[in-house]
Amino acid sequence: YKKGFIDFIGFYDIIEMAKKKEIEVFAGKIGGMKRYFSFLKYKFPQHSIKIIEEGKEISKYILKNEKSFIKISFVEDIEDKLFFAALSSIIGKYIRELMMESIRRSFGIKDRISGYRDRKTVRFLEIIRNKENYFEMCVFRKK
Repeated sequence: YKKGFIDFIGFYDIIEMAKKKEIEVFAGKIGGMKRYFSFLKYKFPQHSIKIIEEGKEISKYILKNEKSFIKISFVEDIEDKLFFAALSSIIGKYIRELMMESIRRSFGIKDRISGYRDRKTVRFLEIIRNKENYFEMCVFRKK
């Protein structure tokens, strides 16, 4: 799967967990996408979906059915515009750091790794490619 689709699935799960009859959701744009209709239709097939706006800076939708009313806005650079988005981003980055530390310890790697495309992470990936007992699909993302 593409990363944007996986991000969207996580976003959908959060909306489902809220279990509200009426909810307004603000989310960051996924990789600069402008159009989210197909994602929304895929995950909310029982809802009618109205496109309010689809642009570079913001994409807005209203989803309705007999049980719920959902307003969704995907906003470019949302962390710069909404405090709770910035706070969520900080928490997400912290959780990611904890996960990278757990991965590092699980493989017995001494160097701290970021998980991005830096020298230490590349070296870590080379080391674990040669080890057994791991699921490659859990570590390496194919584009």
